[in-house]
Amino acid sequence: MPFTANLGTVYDPEWFRREILPRLAGVKLSEIAEAAGGSKAYPSDIRRGKWMPHVSTWSALAGLISVVVESAAEGADTRIVEPRR
Repeated sequence: MPFTANLGTVYDPEWFRREILPRLAGVKLSEIAEAAGGSKAYPSDIRRGKWMPHVSTWSALAGLISVVVESAAEGADTRIVEPRR
């Protein structure tokens, strides 16, 4: 069940796996490492779905795939907003 984490971001691992994780497949591991921090192996583990990155890094990871994660008000769903072109 999702809950509101720091700065109003909703922590919902299924949402991350469904919306963000598949889009990270084409992102360089070095870019994921810079966004999420951790060891050299950590970005690969994130991309393979072995580890769930901390919710505080989700916006930075989403930025790598050119989407914006809107912080949700309590009780609202987190949404991905495609950037305007």
